[in-house]
This record gives sequence, C-alpha cells and structure tokens, in this order.
Amino acid sequence: MTAAALLLVFSASVMGSFHCAAMCGGFSLGLVRPGQTQSSLLRLSAYHFGKLFTYVFIGGVAGVLGAALIENAVVRAAQAAFAAVAGSLIVVVGLQTLGLAPGQNIVNRIASRLWLGPFLGPIFQTFRQRDSLDGAFFLGLFNGFLPCGFVYTFALTAAGSGSFTAALLVMLAFGLGTAPMLLAVAWGGAAASRQGALRPMLARAAGVLVIALGLITAFRGIPLFPALASHADHSSHSAVDLEPAPAPPFTLTDQNGRLVSLQNYRGKVVVMNFIYTSCTTSCPLLTATFRAVQNGLDSNLRDSTVLLSITVDPATDTPAVLKAFGEKWQADFGNWVFLTGDPVSIDSAAAQYAVFVARAENGVAHTETILLIDGQSQLRSVFGLRADPQTIIEKVREMAREL
Repeated sequence: MTAAALLLVFSASVMGSFHCAAMCGGFSLGLVRPGQTQSSLLRLSAYHFGKLFTYVFIGGVAGVLGAALIENAVVRAAQAAFAAVAGSLIVVVGLQTLGLAPGQNIVNRIASRLWLGPFLGPIFQTFRQRDSLDGAFFLGLFNGFLPCGFVYTFALTAAGSGSFTAALLVMLAFGLGTAPMLLAVAWGGAAASRQGALRPMLARAAGVLVIALGLITAFRGIPLFPALASHADHSSHSAVDLEPAPAPPFTLTDQNGRLVSLQNYRGKVVVMNFIYTSCTTSCPLLTATFRAVQNGLDSNLRDSTVLLSITVDPATDTPAVLKAFGEKWQADFGNWVFLTGDPVSIDSAAAQYAVFVARAENGVAHTETILLIDGQSQLRSVFGLRADPQTIIEKVREMAREL
C-alpha cells in the first residue's frame, strides 16, 4: 500500500465524513459539557481513540484474511479474482454515494435492525449514560462497529491490500479522516453537519474518490490477470504485455550451490519459468522453449539476457540434480541458470509471481508461464505454455534496446 493510496483513503474519508456527522455526530455532541472545555476534550479524545481502535482492529482482521488468501501458494491464483470482487464492491459503494446506484441505505437499514437494535443498542445506552473517560472510550469502541457502507468499503480495501500492516494503515487513515468533522460537530454544534451547500458537493467528491479506490483495488490483480489468462490459453504464442511493476525479489541457490538473487541480474533481460526435473508433461515443453531461446540469441543479445529456471520440487531438485538436468538439455550455464532452495523460499518466490503450486504423490501441479523482466527489474511480459521461442526472442530484443 503506497503513500499515495493511503492519502486517497484519507481524502475519501474526509470528504465522506459529512455522512459520519449525520450518523455519529450525536455521540460527539453528547460528550461536550458547556463550561467544561478540558474534560470535554478528554472525553472526545477517549471516544475517538476507542473508535480508531475498532477501525484498526477491523483492518487487522481484514488484513489477516486477505494475506492468508494471497500468501498461501495453493490459493494465490485467486488473488486477481479476489481483488476484482473487492474493487467492484467498492466501486458500487462509490456509485451509491453519487446516487447512481441503489442499495446502500437499504443495506444499512437492514444491518442496523439486525445488529444495532438487539445487540449494540443496550450497550450504547449504558455507555452514553456514563460521564467518564472509560464510558467515552467504550462508546467510541462500539460506535466503530455501527453498520456503515464506508466502513465496509475500507475494510474491503484493507483486505485487498494483501498485507496485515497495510490493512492496519488503511483503516487508520480512514479513522483519522473521519475525526475532523466529528470534532467540528462537537464544538460547532449541529450546524456544522447541516451545511446545505457543502454536504452534497463533498459527498459527490467522496463518491468519486471511493470509485478511484475501487479501481485501484481491482487492478491490484495486475499483472496476475494476464498471467492467469495466459495459463488458461496454452495455445497463445504472443506475449501479454503488463503494466511495468517491480519484479518481486528472491534469493535462491544455483546449480553450482551458490546463492543467487534477482538483483544480481539487474541490467539484463531475465526470462524466467518454473519447472521441476521429474516432470513429464508441461516442463519438457517449457524447457525445450528455453533451449530454443538460448540457441536463438545472437552474441549481443546473449550478453544482455539470462534465463532462469526455478524448480517447484526443491526436495528432489538439489543443485547437483539441476546441473545434470541442465547438461541433459545442453544448457549454457553462463546464460541459463537453474535455481533451487528450501521449500519456504521456493513457495514464496512462486507465490510472488502468481505461480500456483500443489504437490501430490504423483507430481507437482503448477502454473505454466514464462515471465520476462526488463533490465530495470520491472515485470513486463508473460507467455503461455506453447509460446513461440522466436516471439520471446523478439520481445527480449525490444527490452534489450532499452538498456
């Protein structure tokens, strides 16, 4: 989650906080006592701290669930679909905020009947009657669980971030964005929440920002969408060009037992696949393609290109086994490197490149793609299983011209 994305979350929250003023402004107003500035400020601080605690808690839960989906190699391939669904739902909320789609008020009313009435209602009544800091804190704590389309929206954004820390930051930015308006309501009274000219304008601005946030979330699956599409279409001979994105780093062991990092090849075009030596189905096709690419590179391209084959069966494919495999396929180890490592490192590398890996007694199922990384370590293109070696070489030549 970038700083720009967090700023977008915060801005959308600030713009949408007129909605918060209508929903939760009464709680803030109830904490202010005329002539008791210091104690009122302390109660408001405790209230907002409790509310922020709930939002961060929601973010943590969403982050754990999202990270579990994304980091598990078996279900990694679902990230694109997950991001698309989450992003689409967020866009729908944005359209509802703009008044271009129905449903948000209905959802809120149903959730309020089911959730607020029987469970939170008595709790709110208890803590609103307690004129103390702990009462204000718990009022904010439970207030954060109120049914709210904006909360659901940013919880989806947090889950789509794919990181526990990023999810916490999303909900923290959201919570901080709601605070200024509620504080203004508390000190300025109900008039601050009834600005006829500003409220519709800011609500529309919030809707636009929420739609932008949904689109960003949906496109978090890039470059996974093209990669999965290529995997599904084994007959595709052409490259699927991706929006340039930093290639995830890794450090593994080559066929000579030396540690190798992706960073070692910065300044070269990297052609990469995932295979295993005992495979009798797709891996021979991928390896034959790499041999054809190796043999088809002219002397200039050979100096600026490296082929990386990463095993998905590290238990079997030791450096010695990989070296024998490379010799069998007449690999030039100066330009074609075979990599292995411990299972955790291999699974991590595979997951970062959206490579599905499922091990069974009769072999390893895995995504059959060929990935191209440019000299600036940007992931640029992906090919399917039956890629034409000459097409790969032409794409390598294009990237080599950029060096």
